[in-house]
Amino acid sequence: MKKIFKLLLSAVALFAIGACTPDTPELPAMTISAEDLVMGEAYTITQDSEDPNTIYLTSLLKGVTPLWEYPGGRSQKAEVKLQIAFKGQYTFKYGVLTPGGYVYAEPYVLDLTTDNFAYVEDELWTYLSGGRGNSKTWVLDIDAEGNTTYFKGPKWFFSNGYTWDALHKPNGECYLDMSDYAAAGYADCIAPYVVDGASAWYWAADWAGNSWMCGAADYGTMTFDLIDGANCTVVDQNGNETKGSYILDLDTHEIVLTDVVLLNPDNMTANPTTLRLIALDDYRMQIAAVPDPPYTAPDNPSMTVYNFVTKEYFDNPPAPEQPKEPELPDGWKDIVGQITQTAIKWTLSTENPIDWCQLSGERMNGWNTPSDYPDWLGTPDASVYGDFSLTMDSSTNAYIAVAPDGTEIGGSYTLDEKGIYRFENGLPSFTLIGWSSFSTDDDNELRIMSIGTNSNGVISDMWVGAKEYNDGATEPHQYRAYHLIANVGGGSGSGEEKGYEASIYFTNSGWWPSGNGPAVKVTGDGTYTCEFTVEQQVTDAMVFTVDIKGLRNDYPASGALVKAVRCDGADIAFDAAKVAYGDLENNGNLRMELANAFGPTAGAPAVAAVDFSQKIEVEFEVKFEAYQAQIMLTNTGWWPSYGGATQAGILGVGKHKLTLDEMSDAVSAPMVFCIDLLGYPHASTAQCGIHSIKVNGEQATVKAGNLVYGDLEKKGNLRWELFNIYGETKGDSTDDAMDYSQSVIDGADFTNVTSLEFLVSIDAE
Repeated sequence: MKKIFKLLLSAVALFAIGACTPDTPELPAMTISAEDLVMGEAYTITQDSEDPNTIYLTSLLKGVTPLWEYPGGRSQKAEVKLQIAFKGQYTFKYGVLTPGGYVYAEPYVLDLTTDNFAYVEDELWTYLSGGRGNSKTWVLDIDAEGNTTYFKGPKWFFSNGYTWDALHKPNGECYLDMSDYAAAGYADCIAPYVVDGASAWYWAADWAGNSWMCGAADYGTMTFDLIDGANCTVVDQNGNETKGSYILDLDTHEIVLTDVVLLNPDNMTANPTTLRLIALDDYRMQIAAVPDPPYTAPDNPSMTVYNFVTKEYFDNPPAPEQPKEPELPDGWKDIVGQITQTAIKWTLSTENPIDWCQLSGERMNGWNTPSDYPDWLGTPDASVYGDFSLTMDSSTNAYIAVAPDGTEIGGSYTLDEKGIYRFENGLPSFTLIGWSSFSTDDDNELRIMSIGTNSNGVISDMWVGAKEYNDGATEPHQYRAYHLIANVGGGSGSGEEKGYEASIYFTNSGWWPSGNGPAVKVTGDGTYTCEFTVEQQVTDAMVFTVDIKGLRNDYPASGALVKAVRCDGADIAFDAAKVAYGDLENNGNLRMELANAFGPTAGAPAVAAVDFSQKIEVEFEVKFEAYQAQIMLTNTGWWPSYGGATQAGILGVGKHKLTLDEMSDAVSAPMVFCIDLLGYPHASTAQCGIHSIKVNGEQATVKAGNLVYGDLEKKGNLRWELFNIYGETKGDSTDDAMDYSQSVIDGADFTNVTSLEFLVSIDAE
């Protein structure tokens, strides 16, 4: 909730008051007359020797009930200390209670010749009156047309335990965030603390929905000033004006009125003059009458609190504040797009699957681990919701959601400029934790609250929220938020990391030793090392690969680059241009192949020989978003035509597998046939090769000597030109026939081509 209403604690008083209305104690037995009440014998009124504005009132009679009347109040205490800020003539009356009633001495007039404005410098005096030499006029928060401003009504109702001290910490900060409760309904108004052993409550009643509390009216004004004294002027709704004085007691946080009464809409038999200050700032004030009118229940006493705003504020209220909205990082759509180029599965966090968010997207509770969750909600249990998944594919805007019980809901989705997902057929609803469920809102929407990224800037997790409304409201007041984890490499904001297992597979020519080395977890861009250990001498390698399992499934454009090969700790030579990279077995893994008698490196391994007796290591670099390669293939007549990024990424020197499959229309006579590596920094100097082409899964004829490559279009892209009637490989092609004599491909291989696979290389930069 927004912190708007700041309530501050003060510590200095104008008058040290024991001001009150007379009690009715047992009458004394003695008889005292006015003549007996002599200054110096029955009472004294003296000024402090160092501060003449501090006045001491002392009753010298024992066994009597005194009554003091002084500027700004009354007291029945035997000793009263007053601190008067302004010079002037002040009248004091001393009296005692007798069987016949109160008897008073002659009034005593004190000529105070000095000022001490330190008594009225506290900020609460400034809030109330505008400060020394100023005045401030207050009105109840309602007018004759029923208009209201900040509080939405002139009266709220509180349990009697609400006092300034109960509501405020020693530093003046309010325990209860009172900035948002003006909009709350009764059911939402349980205060988060206990007063005097009982649960405190309040009802922030709006007048529009509770007009029974009073009629719509201009109830008048109440003006406090500090002009030659602490003065109060009340003008009621009929125009009747009364003037008096007031005391602001900073110890008790009470306002005591003399000769004026509280401006209020209640028809009270006894107009209150002692007011309990509940809240006060520069333009808002809440006060309760003491004693309170009889709006009480025997088991839970309550009080009416009157809501005031300054007349200036009521006449010129600020424009309604526009609800804050989640602020997503620059380029957030690209961040999301990086992860949703293909179908990506989202799951709920096992650590903190749910929270609530303000309209600004800020989390309200900040739960990060299961132990953080309160008893009233429950502890997250991944066995309850862990089988939920939401798979979204931004290339088709299709989604499939699977509930924990296996129920599937699918369809299309949209994502607008505000980060709002709308799901065509909604999402499954199921119990998530305690009494709270997972679901979209009534509009089948979830809005992005915040986005987390891992070290390489790729999205790792996000909070999405469903709108929640107060009863009868048309605008949401908060979001019920869910923590979705992207099942990709890299960490999440919750500390969860999926990671990808990388390991060496090695076998020599006798198939022993053979097997996988220990797995290393790849969690993001960086350099990693895998090893394979033996207990015998090894002198050759028939299969020598490193696989990062599942990385190409989740990151189709991921790439790797072998940096070093070591035998028993010593670097050995390898031919970087012969290392093969890619999803070489079409299983979603990213492979680095240094030798394989059955793979792309057959007959041309990257390592000519190995010799080790303990272990062999491969140090490699991984980048989750490597350089994008795109295949440009256009049939004669410009249809069909294919382009765009392939499901592969290239990081540097080596052999790379690229594919173009799921072609909706077959190609029979290529007119343009190129591969571009976009934005490659060595495009103009790289040396390249092409090793194989498979057409519809069958090996095609490759004329590697015809390959033309380089930054052929001067756009900073490295191009492998296989055939291009506008390039150097066109031969004698015409509109009627294609001449493939100068191309890398054999035209006879092209008949209803629906899939292609290439093995290309960067031999040097």
